[in-house]
Amino acid sequence: MAALDFIVEPGLLYFGRHNKGSGFIKPEDTFELRIRLQFRWDALSRDLLFLADEGFGMGADGVWGYRDHWNDWGLDGREKGHNTYTLGSAYALIATPLPWGGKRHHLIASVHGGIGHHLDRFNRTVTQRLGGGINPLGQEFHSTAYPVLPGAAYLEFFPDHYVIGYGEYRFATTFFSNLHLYGGGAYLNPQKVKRGNVQRDDTVMPFVGARISTGLPGKMLLVVDYAHNFGLKRKQTGSGNQVTIWLSGMF
Repeated sequence: MAALDFIVEPGLLYFGRHNKGSGFIKPEDTFELRIRLQFRWDALSRDLLFLADEGFGMGADGVWGYRDHWNDWGLDGREKGHNTYTLGSAYALIATPLPWGGKRHHLIASVHGGIGHHLDRFNRTVTQRLGGGINPLGQEFHSTAYPVLPGAAYLEFFPDHYVIGYGEYRFATTFFSNLHLYGGGAYLNPQKVKRGNVQRDDTVMPFVGARISTGLPGKMLLVVDYAHNFGLKRKQTGSGNQVTIWLSGMF
């Protein structure tokens, strides 16, 4: 499958009339226009559970956005208002069976990256928001593009730039069940509180994890996943843990 899309996304940002907190400047209600150029190439074969068996996939997104009214906002106006913004992201994925054990052993590797200019929490699209959850690599034509940061909360970060490298070994315990062992690392600049100020800080986040995926009657898929991220800070521990249970099906 291959696709090249030119997408126009008009929208309205509405923030209500309440101004909570002393010194907080509410963002302005404004018309917004996004223009997106999107490329997808999927040359992957898949098994009965729609997991990537062999092949490769790649893609990229470029977005230019415009806001009609957008001034400085936030606490004491610290968040700068820019009427235009840009962001770009790209990814590549490869899957291959190992030469022993038939097709029960697979390796999957991927890299996702993105960079933007004049970004804030309101103009990051799904390809620029990072968080944990099940990694859908290769399962669907479009979901392969979504970056996943194991161990983090869902859509937790909105960095200006990021790179995520991921590697997975998958063993088919039966024709409908799999054991996945994975690891990798991420480089991004999340917002952190330092000396009483919120500022961005380049951070390395290595991670490891394991999951079980199994088919169920009625074309259902059950996934149980655990991930540990060494670069997250949770209650001064310096690491983050994630447990995800995912049930999906075809209707």
